[in-house]
Amino acid sequence: IRYCRSTFVGNEKKRFSFLYSTSAKGKGTKAHEQDLQDSVILYFEHSNIADGFEHEKSKFVDGGRVDIVYKKDIITVPIELKKSLSRPDKDMLEENYIAQAQTYTAGYDQLGIFVLLEMSDKSKEPMTNFKDWFKIHHLRPSTGQEVSYPDYIISVVIPGNRTSPSSKSTYK
Repeated sequence: IRYCRSTFVGNEKKRFSFLYSTSAKGKGTKAHEQDLQDSVILYFEHSNIADGFEHEKSKFVDGGRVDIVYKKDIITVPIELKKSLSRPDKDMLEENYIAQAQTYTAGYDQLGIFVLLEMSDKSKEPMTNFKDWFKIHHLRPSTGQEVSYPDYIISVVIPGNRTSPSSKSTYK
């Protein structure tokens, strides 16, 4: 949550250039998932929980590679990152992304995080309230068995391709 907030409130554009449109001197739609991953890793490397992070962990669950793992004492939390040019709602997130993140979670402690860098055009629209970036998901597992230990995913949709607040006004 702190990382996400730092990308929005009181941030330096040069530190998060991958979140800004080319008109705001950022990378625009040319930003990559790797830009987000590098930024998240850098943020956590300079935090008080830095010793628990690994990136691109191979053979994590079911042969898959998870982007980032937080492991401290008895808890393991996989963090999966993606980029999208479209604006997904909660149903789209679940249809397109959450199954992968939930599969990574199934081998561990019932909690995972999915982060989407959303890169649609935002030139004339206000930003979404920060609190609305977060959703909680649980998909029914493939076996059809009764679930005693449900796995939950917290999704975060980080708005990218941002413009400055003043560019959203038309001056006449």
